Parts: sequence; structure tokens; C-alpha cells
Amino acid sequence: IINHMSRECSIILDCYNLQNNPFTEHTHILELAENGAIVSTDLIIYLKIMELYKSFVSMRITFFDIDKSENLQHVSLRKKILEDKNMLNSMLEREMKKLQNQLKEV
Repeated sequence: IINHMSRECSIILDCYNLQNNPFTEHTHILELAENGAIVSTDLIIYLKIMELYKSFVSMRITFFDIDKSENLQHVSLRKKILEDKNMLNSMLEREMKKLQNQLKEV
């Protein structure tokens, strides 16, 4: 029982780390936004990216075998997961291009 509980805790911790490690500077980013160093539109985009990313990781871990299911609800959920993933990728690509353009100006 202890090994099983330890394994479950490890899986939960791994999931938590996957969701949160890319956002370790979250508090600092909020402070920068509060002080006006980050414009509100960029903060909103950051928060949306964080939300989409965390949701995607959680859904993919929870429904890791959803691609094998033919259940109508699962097909619909799989479609939603894919749409969110595509939106996340699109937002990240836009932000990377924006950063590249800003670096060219420096």
C-alpha cells in the first residue's frame, strides 16, 4: 500500500510540475505588470497562455488514451483538446514573432 501511495503522489507531483514549471516567474511577472513594466494586453495574453497550457497538460494526462475511444463524448472532448492545443500553439507562435521583432529593434 505504501509503494502504491508513493507512486500516486509521485504522479501527482509530476503532473503539478509539468503544469507549473514553465510559469515559475509568475509572481515576478505580476509584480512587473503591477508596476507598469508589462502592459495589460501582454499580461492578458500571458495569463491566457498559462491557462491553455495548464488545461492542456491536465487533460492529456487525465485522458491519455482518449485517441483510442470512439465514444461520442470522448470524440467531442478530443476535438476540444485539439482546438485548445492549436490555439495555444498559435498564441505562442505569435508571441515568439513579436519578441523576435522587438529584439531586431534593439
